Amino acid sequence: MKINIEYLNNVLLLEDVPLNEQRKIRKLWDTLRDDYADWVAAVRLKDFGLGKSLVELLEWKGMSTWWLSPLVSKSVGINERWMNRLMILYLCQEDSNAIKIKTDDKILISAIKSNFENQNIEIMKSKVNGLGSYVKYRWGGLANLLRYIISILQCFERWLVLRSMAKNQTSQLSSLDH
Repeated sequence: MKINIEYLNNVLLLEDVPLNEQRKIRKLWDTLRDDYADWVAAVRLKDFGLGKSLVELLEWKGMSTWWLSPLVSKSVGINERWMNRLMILYLCQEDSNAIKIKTDDKILISAIKSNFENQNIEIMKSKVNGLGSYVKYRWGGLANLLRYIISILQCFERWLVLRSMAKNQTSQLSSLDH
C-alpha cells in the first residue's frame, strides 16, 4: 500500500497510513527533531575556516548573538516549512517504494530528485488553483523578496530591542555610580 503525501501551501497531509505505520511516523518525527537539534548543536561549534566557531564569529559587544539566530529559535512558524520538507525526505528514506507525493513546493521536489534519483518515488506537481497559487508560481521571486524583507525587518526589530536594552542597562549602571 502506498502512503499518499500531500504537501501544498506548507500543509502536510499523510493519507492511507496503516496504524502500525502511524506509530513509526510519530517516532520518525521525534528522530527528525533530535537530528535537527544535534545538527544545530554541532554547527554552532564548527570552524568555518577563520579559526573561530560560529558562536565566536557571531559575537557582538562580547556576547554571542548565536542565540538570537533563527536556527536556534523554537518558534514553529520559522522552522515549520523546513521541518515538513525534512519529514517528507525522512519518509522517502524509510520506504521510498511506498510513497506517492503531491506537492507545489519546488525546493522539496528538487531535494527529492537529488537525494532519491534512482528510487521509485512518484511526484505529482499540483495544479495552479486560484490567484494566490498563480502569483506564487508566476512571481515566486517576488514572494521570496517579500520573505527576505520581512526577515530583515525582524532582524532590525531584534537590533532595536537589544539597543534599547543596552541603553537601559547603561543608564541604570551610570545612576548607580552617582
